[in-house]
Parts: sequence; C-alpha cells; structure tokens
Amino acid sequence: MAKIVPIRTYRQAAPALPFVVEQDDFSIKVSLPDDPIFWVRLEMAAAGPVVSDFNPGSQQEESLARALSRALDKAAVKRLSGLPFLDMVRGGLQPNNGPALIEARNRVQRAAEFLAGERRQTIEGVSMRERRGKMDFIVSFGGGN
Repeated sequence: MAKIVPIRTYRQAAPALPFVVEQDDFSIKVSLPDDPIFWVRLEMAAAGPVVSDFNPGSQQEESLARALSRALDKAAVKRLSGLPFLDMVRGGLQPNNGPALIEARNRVQRAAEFLAGERRQTIEGVSMRERRGKMDFIVSFGGGN
C-alpha cells in the first residue's frame, strides 16, 4: 500500500514595490516608476468599483493583485460584492482568442483569490461578457464583514 506523505511548499512572496498611487475625481491609478507598462486603474462608478486597467508589465501577478488591493484601500472599499475587470481581451469571442481568454480569466481569478483572502471573503463566481468587441470578467464575492 502506498503511503501519502505531505510535502510542504513555500511560495516566495512578491517583493515590496514602490507603488505610486495617484487619485483624481474619477479613478485611482497605481503604477511603478521603473516599469512603464505596469499599472492598475480603479474607477469609482455609481454601482461600485470597476477595474479599467490591469497590466502586469514585467512584474509578478502577486504585485498586480497588491496594486489593486492598494487602489481599493485608497478608495476605502472594505467589502466587495462584485468587481468588473473591463476590456481584458480585445476581439471578443473570436475563435483565435481562446488562449488570451484563458490567460486573462486566470489572471483575474488569481487576483480575486488574493483580494478575497485579504478581505476574508469568498469568490462566488467569475463570469465573462462581451462588450464593444472586448471581453470583460466580473467577479462575484460573498462573505466578509
């Protein structure tokens, strides 16, 4: 009979990064001075926060999730019910977009898991919608305070 032995794994946390947080009347942008293609933009809509830019640049995805968390904190968002990620894939549901859709959905899922863990919430689902020829992902959260 085979014996199952648990193996402990350790993930190295993303290094602390010098995020630059900028806020105007409509949005919060988090960027990095040394990575011009890394940025997160959180817009404050009447229905709640909306992620309108979510670009990892050359950084680890955990850094992207931390930047989004920083933007939500700056916006004083404690509990999430739904969080749309807009324009994640250009070209909508075209057959050749399969790999890009999977990659974008996985990136959104991992960011949502990070946020849910920080806020002691659960992820109830991740849905996808086509809008203006681009794909959005909407995360539904549950639980929390």
